[in-house]
Amino acid sequence: MSVKRESTSVVSSPPLDGVRVLDLATAMAGPYAATLLADLGASVIKVEKPLRGDLTRYSDQDVGGESSYFLGINRGKRGMTIDLRNPKGQRIVKQLSNLVDVVIENFRPGMMESWNLGFDELLRENPRLIYCSVSAYGGAAGYERAIGNDMTCQAYSGMMDMTGEVTGSPQRVGAPVIDTATAMQAALGITAALFRRNVTGKGEHVKVSLIETAFAMMPNYVASVVNSDTSFHRMGLGHPRFAPYGGFQCLNDEWLVLGTFHNRSWRALCHTIGKPELLDDPRFSENWDRFENKEILHKTIGDVLAVRERDYWVTLLQSADVPCAPILAAKDAIDRYAELQPNFLQRHQHSTLGEVSVQSSSIHFEREPFAGVERPAPSLGEDTVEILREIGLNTQEIEDLKRERVV
Repeated sequence: MSVKRESTSVVSSPPLDGVRVLDLATAMAGPYAATLLADLGASVIKVEKPLRGDLTRYSDQDVGGESSYFLGINRGKRGMTIDLRNPKGQRIVKQLSNLVDVVIENFRPGMMESWNLGFDELLRENPRLIYCSVSAYGGAAGYERAIGNDMTCQAYSGMMDMTGEVTGSPQRVGAPVIDTATAMQAALGITAALFRRNVTGKGEHVKVSLIETAFAMMPNYVASVVNSDTSFHRMGLGHPRFAPYGGFQCLNDEWLVLGTFHNRSWRALCHTIGKPELLDDPRFSENWDRFENKEILHKTIGDVLAVRERDYWVTLLQSADVPCAPILAAKDAIDRYAELQPNFLQRHQHSTLGEVSVQSSSIHFEREPFAGVERPAPSLGEDTVEILREIGLNTQEIEDLKRERVV
């Protein structure tokens, strides 16, 4: 995969430069929230279990025997190990909480309190602390201590029931969309709390959950369900409100999608594919007419698109300002975008893997651009000694903690 760089000079510090984050979270949603803050310049310390580390280190061995999952969601951090169950480890976390602005955790509700590391406890250590808790179900009655993840919340939220072919079984959305969206909600909440702290001088407990994020990803559906008798079920590549809107097969079993949701693009589509007569058909006059008759409409359009190659249609339709795109495999999509957007990826030296590519921040500042992530994900415990020295421990104390497997 080629990675290009743009010669844009950096004219400012990153927007979160000086913000310090202690990432105690595991798996994806919590750690990725910390990564998004690191992308914007925050200094992040990732804490993992001694010896074994984060569970995502064992999801795959795709990059030189290391987990690509871990590399992808923990870029830009320093790494250390601490046993949070050990009182000596808890003491280290409290020392670190005095030095940071933000703590992120996603353990089961009550777990951090049992380790004397809950919000109230750490706020006494640092009254300006922003403490972010990520949970599965947000304390919903009966689910206060239930374990959950992206999969279970896709199921509980109705998202899974809406995903898949019309006559098929429910399907999981391919990407971990709830985990990543929850991370974004957490990062947004943390940033807002930091902004307000500038006024009040006080810390805050930011709470986000996978389930509420799942509903937040479907605001139009939630509004329809709670205010009418509407329900939503599996739609395949279609849309519950618009037509023509969905996937169409072209020659050689290649696919494209059309997002023709207003009359202007509808008229352009009809002329571009050589079917201007559809514009005079009363069954297709307005979007609601087209939606009511979407089966025959999609078949008519599909029959036309099936006789030519996908790229032919994409080029033609895009030139006519018709919303469309090829359906690409993940590797093709990433390779293509890396060519089109020089700053999409950055190369860095990993301590054990050598050179690796990591994604840059997806947030860009035009007037005062800033450098992207400065380092890849850490190897297990890579910076433990360095960080312990920063909180005042000497060599013997560190060796004792290592021998006792506290770190």
